[in-house]
Amino acid sequence: MWHPFDPTRAEAALTDLVRVDPHTVVWLNEAQHYLGAGRGLGERIGAALHGLLTDPARGPVLVLGTLWPEYAEAYAKVSRAGEEDPHAQVRELLAGR
Repeated sequence: MWHPFDPTRAEAALTDLVRVDPHTVVWLNEAQHYLGAGRGLGERIGAALHGLLTDPARGPVLVLGTLWPEYAEAYAKVSRAGEEDPHAQVRELLAGR
């Protein structure tokens, strides 16, 4: 089991998700600290998790996270046409989950 948290949750996840081996459980306790990280970090983490979960050569892996409903709703919200979409990668990751 791997729980990224140092130096910050988001920085640890972004730096080390590429090193996750098969048969690993990735624990994202309070996932909003990862997926909602500022400066685009949350989107990059969402994309990295999607890549991890969809690459057959890297699995099997289990990504386990907790996420409060208000954060899930915010990430699921689609931006209006012409507006920046701050959660497109995260929304794709969480779709149907």
